[in-house]
Amino acid sequence: MQGIAGQLFSDQALTVTFSLLASLVVAITLIPMLSSLGDRKKEEVPAPELKEPRTKVGRSLRAARLFVFVTIPKFLVRMGAKAIRGISRGVMFLITPLLNGFESGYMAIENRYPTIIRWALDKKFVVVTLAFGLLIASLSLVPHLGMELIPSLSQGEFNVEFKMPPGTPIENTDAALKSVQSAATSLSRVNTTFAVAGSGNQMDANPEEGGENWGELNVVLADGSDRSVEEQTIAELRSDLQRIPGLMYKFSRPALFTFKTPIEIEISGYDLDNLKK
Repeated sequence: MQGIAGQLFSDQALTVTFSLLASLVVAITLIPMLSSLGDRKKEEVPAPELKEPRTKVGRSLRAARLFVFVTIPKFLVRMGAKAIRGISRGVMFLITPLLNGFESGYMAIENRYPTIIRWALDKKFVVVTLAFGLLIASLSLVPHLGMELIPSLSQGEFNVEFKMPPGTPIENTDAALKSVQSAATSLSRVNTTFAVAGSGNQMDANPEEGGENWGELNVVLADGSDRSVEEQTIAELRSDLQRIPGLMYKFSRPALFTFKTPIEIEISGYDLDNLKK
């Protein structure tokens, strides 16, 4: 999945994928091995009888085969087992103090747990009042935490809304917009820009976007630009915007979920036949 949906759900997909892969590996390796180590007695499998070669070449080939397929694998298995034992001893030496500390703390809590439970059951009013007080105290922190449904995601594109002082001619608005657009175009990380001034005079425009003092700049970054590149570009454009006297501006990002296509052409008119053509 590409785009915003991919950014939102890729972590969940990867989590499920890795879990299933780990489960598959355990199912085809560890579980069969453990099943073979039941309480039944180990059955002795007789070694196959090998006929003694009659020629020197045959004996040499047999010795070479035994060396390659028996001696070398045994040596590698022994060395691997020794290496694993050495690594495990080193790891245990490092984590033993941590395990001992955890065990001591857990045993201390376990020994005190029955006493705490008996006290809580005898002091029900105190426990409920304390829990209710903690709930009220936690709710008082909500206004300071802030909340949002979906975090702001980097899409490689952002908009800048301009508002010049009321009464500004559209020529001045357009000139200010062109200066900022030129500064944005000069940045190497910017791919394309699109600016429009005074479009709030359209009948279907937002009432807040009316007048000749309004404008908007759309900036599309180069492919592969991440959040840091986007923030850096916004910071540089903000420094250029602050040089324009009386300008009010606001940065925004495109809507996360939309069914609009990349290019749309809207045709309006009074003759339905001509519109169909």
